[in-house]
Amino acid sequence: MHRNTMRVCIAACVLLAMLVFPQSASADPQQYGIRLVPISGTYNDLIEAQVSVEEEGTYYLTWNVPTTANQVQTFQAAAAGNVPAFFAVPEGARGGHKVHLIQFDNNILASADFEVFPTVQIAPASGPAGTEVVVQGFGFSANETNIPVRFRGEQIGTAQADGQGTVDQAFPIPPGAGGTYPFEVGPDTQTGEVWRIQFSLRPRISVNPTEGVVGQTIQVSGQGFHSNETAIRVIFDGEVVETGISADANGSWTADVTVPLRPKGTYEIDASGPSTPARLVPEVEFTVGTGISVSPPSASVGDRVTVSGGGFGALEQDIRILLDNTPVGPEITADRDGVWRESFIVPSTPFGARTVSAEGSRTERADVTGDTLNILAALAVSPAAAAPGEPVTLTGSGFPSNQALTVTFGGSAVPESVTSLANGNLSAVVTVPANPPGALLVTAAGGGAEASADFTVQETELPVPSLISPTDGRRIRGREILFQWGRVTADHDVTYTLQIGNEDFTTISWSESGIQEEEYRLDRDMLERGDHYWRVRAVDEFGNQSAWSNGRSLRVAPMPVWGWVLIGVGILTILMVVAYREEKLRLTEWG
Repeated sequence: MHRNTMRVCIAACVLLAMLVFPQSASADPQQYGIRLVPISGTYNDLIEAQVSVEEEGTYYLTWNVPTTANQVQTFQAAAAGNVPAFFAVPEGARGGHKVHLIQFDNNILASADFEVFPTVQIAPASGPAGTEVVVQGFGFSANETNIPVRFRGEQIGTAQADGQGTVDQAFPIPPGAGGTYPFEVGPDTQTGEVWRIQFSLRPRISVNPTEGVVGQTIQVSGQGFHSNETAIRVIFDGEVVETGISADANGSWTADVTVPLRPKGTYEIDASGPSTPARLVPEVEFTVGTGISVSPPSASVGDRVTVSGGGFGALEQDIRILLDNTPVGPEITADRDGVWRESFIVPSTPFGARTVSAEGSRTERADVTGDTLNILAALAVSPAAAAPGEPVTLTGSGFPSNQALTVTFGGSAVPESVTSLANGNLSAVVTVPANPPGALLVTAAGGGAEASADFTVQETELPVPSLISPTDGRRIRGREILFQWGRVTADHDVTYTLQIGNEDFTTISWSESGIQEEEYRLDRDMLERGDHYWRVRAVDEFGNQSAWSNGRSLRVAPMPVWGWVLIGVGILTILMVVAYREEKLRLTEWG
């Protein structure tokens, strides 16, 4: 388009010159000649050539090569004299070039020098982010490379010239806030010149997807709005459907928009903000078809779900919502635009993605674009508080059909096996496993489904064991200490923990857990000589435990002197008896 315009201009200038400067015949022309005005320029500049000819005829001005294939202008001379001619600078690498005057025989009649300098232009000069801006550069060095290209001060690529010194490359505009910014090419490798051309970054919006149904959530994104612009709104067919949107520093934003109730057809979506009027934002088309949408997209059994329909017949009756091809909810009549909205309670349905569709008296099920409802698992525990070892009832829904489930209380698995029913429901009695008192989560999981419920582990104290032996203050002199206590009766198996320490048990010198009987024998050498205290507590198989019994004292004492005397007498007696028997046996043998 630009070159054709220049050619028209050149032709007009030639005609004007012929009228203003008519050919003058010289009585005696001296020679052929060319004088260029100016003698240097850039691509497409209009150059005037004052040409002297010796006779009438058709003449050609050529660029570098003296052939008619390289002509830049053709003119007629009615007689010898001076003839003005105009031409546009063609593509050519920077530096000196020759303009020749020839006729059909291609003989050079005259020549003139012309110097080409680089120039740059871009198209288009405005547009949204992503616009492919074509950079056209002329007069660069032949095959020049690594010519920087920048937008908003950031380099977005490099350009390369061909053998004629011409650049013709496209560069996408990166995201940015709306406004006018410099598009720069250069610096030039020889002169350091930078060509700066203003580019206006315009706003735009995009929609994903571009077709759908009423009630469907679609994503509308904007670019090129003002930096950090707030109070942006989205308009669907003239109706404001989303407000309060904020752009980031680059003028970009994204919003989830619900398609409003509209008849089947194509509608325009627009957006605007306090600094970005709607007239600057090109509209985007969205097509509403026959179909439904579900909100929310995920629900548990017993939840209420809303279904929006559009594209049905005007005032169509007997419309039914179908969950996995089974009717749910009441019958519906569409309005005059063929749209409707109704809700239903999610019935017992196994876990996973379920198809929701609809059909009516005039609309076949196959013609309706359906939606998906994700069934979530749910769990409840009754009672919501119990002690370890006590039974509780689990009820649930939305689990996979006939699925073995793992049930845990705070990470501790129950001893029972649990399986969901064919419809995904759950009903089971389980035993609370061992856990410390406090709040935790009960979780049932299996087949990709998982649900949790709050639960409180209650503390249950077992009876405190009564201490029997050793009695309080007893001195221990024997080699073995026998500890005894009374039996604790509970609902589950009980073991005992025996501790020995100082008076307030801040220091424990010896401890043993998991004792199954009501007594324990301890070697006296396990304890140092002196005063000690002992106590016992009961623990059942689920971690329920009693309080510690009151401590009793005992003293580990050395053997008294008379004890050692008795031991010595005993040993001496044994030795004498042995010696006597040996002597008697010897006398018997001699006799």
